[in-house]
Amino acid sequence: MDGIQLDPTNFSMASKFDAQVHLMEGALSNAGNAMSMLQTQDGTLNSAEAALAVIKERVSQLSTDLSKVGAAQASLQAESERLTAARSSLTSAGSRITDISYAPAVTKKSAAQVQLQMASALLAHKSVNPEVALYFTLRFQLKKACSPVPAGYFLQTF
Repeated sequence: MDGIQLDPTNFSMASKFDAQVHLMEGALSNAGNAMSMLQTQDGTLNSAEAALAVIKERVSQLSTDLSKVGAAQASLQAESERLTAARSSLTSAGSRITDISYAPAVTKKSAAQVQLQMASALLAHKSVNPEVALYFTLRFQLKKACSPVPAGYFLQTF
């Protein structure tokens, strides 16, 4: 061994260098592991960021859908109120139609009652012939009570 002498001093220096090389290799390995962990965390962070972006998009879509539902609900409420008003109007119109249909029937009934009372009053008199009472009743029915009967009309025809 030409230039290198193996003495205890050189051996201890070599041993120190060797220890430092091992430490450097360990540090390098630790740095590699740290980089790997950071890359994993970076991937995890990217995944979390992507998940948050999806959640944000879904929340935005949910907000849009809720506003559409609210608008539809308001529209349905307005339509319900309109239908309630229409139903009330139709019920009122039906009542008026019933009243209008009822009025002629009541008028006819009243006319028939007047005619019956007139016939009864004529027959109640002993001096009136039943054929004359029938004649006046039929004549009154034909006129349908359109013109008022003047006072004393029945006395003039006798």
